[in-house]
Amino acid sequence: MRAAILFLLGKTMFFDLLKNDPVTELCRRVWLSSQPRPIVEEVASQITAPRDRLRFFMDVCDHAFKKGGQPFGKVFNLVCAYLISRGDIEAAHTIAFRYDALDLAVVSLNRSQVMFRRGDVDAAISHARDIEVNSSWSASVVSSLLMTYHDWGHLDGIIGTIQKHTGKSTFEEISNKFHILANNSGIHEENSDFPIYCINLDRDEHRFLGLKNLYERIGCSVLRQPGVLGSAVPQLMRSALFRSDLPPNSIGCWSSQVRTLERIVESVHECGLIIEDDGLPAFGFGVSDLLEAAPQGFDICFLNDRAVPGWWSESRHTPRMIDVNERYDSIASSVRAIGADGYLVSKRGAERILDDLARYGAVKHYDWQIYSYGIESVDADDSRHVSKIVKSVRRSSKTDLKLDCYVSTIPYVVHSPMGFNARVHVNNS
Repeated sequence: MRAAILFLLGKTMFFDLLKNDPVTELCRRVWLSSQPRPIVEEVASQITAPRDRLRFFMDVCDHAFKKGGQPFGKVFNLVCAYLISRGDIEAAHTIAFRYDALDLAVVSLNRSQVMFRRGDVDAAISHARDIEVNSSWSASVVSSLLMTYHDWGHLDGIIGTIQKHTGKSTFEEISNKFHILANNSGIHEENSDFPIYCINLDRDEHRFLGLKNLYERIGCSVLRQPGVLGSAVPQLMRSALFRSDLPPNSIGCWSSQVRTLERIVESVHECGLIIEDDGLPAFGFGVSDLLEAAPQGFDICFLNDRAVPGWWSESRHTPRMIDVNERYDSIASSVRAIGADGYLVSKRGAERILDDLARYGAVKHYDWQIYSYGIESVDADDSRHVSKIVKSVRRSSKTDLKLDCYVSTIPYVVHSPMGFNARVHVNNS
């Protein structure tokens, strides 16, 4: 009896010891949680020195690696995603290439994302190709990465395998996107003379490297426009320009966009393309074709995928510009954010936005405010999310500005943060 009691006491003390070990405790909490990302962020925030944080994460992943399979993959994916999202690309690289576990799809996935962040698109493509397609998830991941990198030939070679592992609707979306984008893609020498401005915070320069490489691969030169942190905007300017209680990220976005619009006004060109650092080229487009498609006298043409939901179901597979009012119903019914990740703006359009800002100030997030200026009218009883935003802008800003806004039926720019993915799948399971 005494021996049994001592054994139980010893077992209890052992598990108490495990709970007090931060490495073991983090793994345990991650494995048990259906929402593990905040757990990783909470623990990581308590380690201020980057070197100490990396050493801790290495210990965590080493511990998880002993378990192998899904338990390791879940921890590994969360750690890499956290480091990438923080911009600590070298630490993410250390973790991503520390383990020989290519049977896990997330290992190749994170290696691909890390190399993209380092600006090495060729290496990113190579690691994306290493992901074995044997599930719906891996099929979606591989097709998304290969389309992001414009690796049309390899995607064409595995499209049959992707079909075997996806449902009808999922495959239809993947296949339609692939064929539409690939068929419109090319390399155009004249692109290098056209101004493309990419807004990118100084602390996030790693987000610019892969993007710059992708645009260069289709013949485009991208000019980096340093972004503005909302917290860096003086209070006097906030009071003068921002007429509602906008969060710091919105203030920073507005300030960054304003400086970029000013560059377009100052430019010798009649228009320019503004992208954010998560606005990647959807395909190898020609600037001359883009400008030819833009309606005469336009102010803004939204070129991003978020501005045209369901674009892959278009019967016409070449881009054309249509008035935003023609697509308003689909936007209002399904979109939470229109995005400013990619839009063409004329010099006149830039001047009109800047003049309106000086007169009436900013009352909403930048993308929604400029989009609202293109909408002719919204019914008073329309209670949809987007309609509420449009009516709020008109009511709060007091402006009567009407921009000539268009949207491309096929996106030239896709919103692709190459960011966090909490799911984990084993290639050979």
